[in-house]
Formats: sequence, structure tokens, C-alpha cells
Amino acid sequence: MISVRLCFDAQGKPADPDSEEALREILTDPQTLTWIDVDRDDLESLGPYEDLIHLHPLAIEDASSEHQRPIVSRYDGTVFLVLYELVRPERDEYIRGFPISFFVGKNYVVTARDVERSTLDDVAQRWQAFTQQVQNRSSGFLLYAIIDSIVDDYFPIVDLLGDRIEDIESDVLEADRMVSQRDIHQLRKELFEVRRVLAPGREVLNELIRRDTPLVDEQTINYFHDVYDHVLRVLDWLDAYREMAGTIFEMQMAMSSHQLDQTVRTLTVASIMLMVSSLIAGIYGMNFHRMPELGWTFGYPLALGLMLLCTALLYLYFRRRRWL
Repeated sequence: MISVRLCFDAQGKPADPDSEEALREILTDPQTLTWIDVDRDDLESLGPYEDLIHLHPLAIEDASSEHQRPIVSRYDGTVFLVLYELVRPERDEYIRGFPISFFVGKNYVVTARDVERSTLDDVAQRWQAFTQQVQNRSSGFLLYAIIDSIVDDYFPIVDLLGDRIEDIESDVLEADRMVSQRDIHQLRKELFEVRRVLAPGREVLNELIRRDTPLVDEQTINYFHDVYDHVLRVLDWLDAYREMAGTIFEMQMAMSSHQLDQTVRTLTVASIMLMVSSLIAGIYGMNFHRMPELGWTFGYPLALGLMLLCTALLYLYFRRRRWL
């Protein structure tokens, strides 16, 4: 099922095509502008308009793929591109990216995406307010408005990743809080996945800026430059966060190794102190008949005192060497 998100008639006034015939009439006029939204798995619903909306079979195949890499291509006057949007995680979920495909013609923009996982409800309102100022209701500028909204949603999610890194770093530095390597590894994995789906989008925007695309005029290219700069900023943050996550992982490993060394050192000191006491107890436990202290009244207290004295001297020695 398709949804008409935005529609302007030839006079530049908002229109509301409520039937297939009305939509066909709008699409027939090259002076109109229409934004059609469709589920990625329901592209066949555009069949009645295939003579007006030119969808190349290769583009449809790419749009139907869940793991399509961001690309930009031109097919008979239609620009096809794929970008990714980030979805905020719910409880016990991780940040994920989902593809959005664009079919851009002279008087239309078609978006194909996972409708239940994403929303672009605010784009139409922002578009109308923005175009009233610049008086530019072209498909290229509508494409910019949608992409700009998608890129703007990157920032709060990247900020969320930054907050998680700071929390984990604080927990690692505080010895009384345990941080599992699994948490750090999961964070590094999320950062890798987010960058993997966003980084190729930089090249897509670069193609729209530098390539001769008839649907994107000189004025619109200036706005795409702004979106391109935003994507570069997001990628720079992700690179910095990945380095920080790697540093935190190494720090956590070093601190775990240090704690293990401290534990082994403490156990070694305790073993040495017990070994001296065991040595004294072993000597007096050999049960020979001719031992000087066996018949002495103070032999037993002397043995215990010698054990305590040796243990105390060893404790002071190791404490002075900072082993305890």
C-alpha cells in the first residue's frame, strides 16, 4: 500500500489526491510535485503508475534488499539512491540501521523503506515551511529535505553512544564497579555497525554534489553541502568513539591484569608466612625421642611464639616492600 506524504499541484498549492485517478492526474503534469511513501516489501503496489514513475528493474532489486549498500545510480532520467537511517534502541535492544531507497524523477520522489521501523512524519511540515521561504518546490529540494531529516536524527543517537562510552569509562576507572568485557565488546560492535552503514552515505552525497545530476540544481547543491558536512561530523565522532572504546577495552584489560597481579602477590605473601609456620610445626612434629625441647615445660609456648614472631616479621617486611 502506498501513502502520499506530500503533493503540490501546478500552482504550487498543496493537493490531496484521494484516488488512483487523481494521483495519476497529478503525476502526469510535470509542474506538480509528489512524495510517495511505500513499504520496501510492497513495491509492486506502484504497478498502476509504472508508466509515470520509471522504476528500473535493477533499482527495484536493490530497493528490495535489506542489506543493500548505500549507492546512487541513474536510470533513464530517474535518480536512484540508497541511504540508511538509524533507529533508537528500545530496552535491551541495540542501535540498528535500516535502508531507505529513493526514486527521484522530475516531479516525484518515491521512498521505499521499512515503514513500521521508521517515521518521517515531520518532514512534510518542515518541507512546507522551508519551501515557503526559498520558493523552490523541486524534486531535488524535496530529496534534500528528507535526507536532511534522516541525517539530523543521527546526532541524538550518536550522542547516546557517547554517553554510554562515558558511563563505561567511569565504571572502569572506579575499582568498586565491575564492567564485563562483553559490554565493551558490544559497544565496539555497535560503533562498527553504525559506521559501516553510514560511511558509504558520504560518497552518495558527494556524488549528488559533484556529479552532473539534472534533478539537483546549483541552489540545492549548496544545501546538500550542509548535509554532507553533517555526515562528516557524525563520522568523525564515530571514529573518535571507536578509538575511545578501544582505549577503554585496553584499560580494562590492563586493570584486570593488575588486579590479578595484586591477588597473586597477596596469596604468595600469605603462602610464605604460612610456610614458615608450617616449617616450625613440621620440625616439632617429627616425633623423634631425643629432641631437646620435648621435655621442656616452655617448649610448646616457645614454638607458638616463634611462629607468631616469624609471621609478624615477614608481614612487616612485605608491608615495607609494598607487597601488601
